[in-house]
Amino acid sequence: MKVRPNPFVDSLGIEFLSISPGHAEVRLKVEKRHLNPWGNLHGGVFATLADTAMGVAARSLGRVAVTVNLSVNYLHAVQEGAEIICEGKVIHEGKNIIHTQAVLMVEGKKVAAASGIFYVLNRQGIIEDR
Repeated sequence: MKVRPNPFVDSLGIEFLSISPGHAEVRLKVEKRHLNPWGNLHGGVFATLADTAMGVAARSLGRVAVTVNLSVNYLHAVQEGAEIICEGKVIHEGKNIIHTQAVLMVEGKKVAAASGIFYVLNRQGIIEDR
């Protein structure tokens, strides 16, 4: 599966490691630009990693889908120089809604967990009339 260009994701330096039906794995090497004022990985970067992995996992099923809900549980701080891996997977595919989960890991340690709900659009990316 080819991932559509995403300037925001690209600007952060997120790399795609693997994509298969219902699954996606991404990686980020944490740099100074990713940190909050206290020297830890910014919460928005955690959320972006999770949203990216879960969104690609949802779209890997061949459907156009957009995020309608994203929840992140932050478990541990992550510092500059760490390599964070995020695995996103589909846990339920319905007619109009896809439920997903993600786990973010650093050196085998879970640092965050997320869940997402994605709304399925038609092939042109337009919400269908109900």
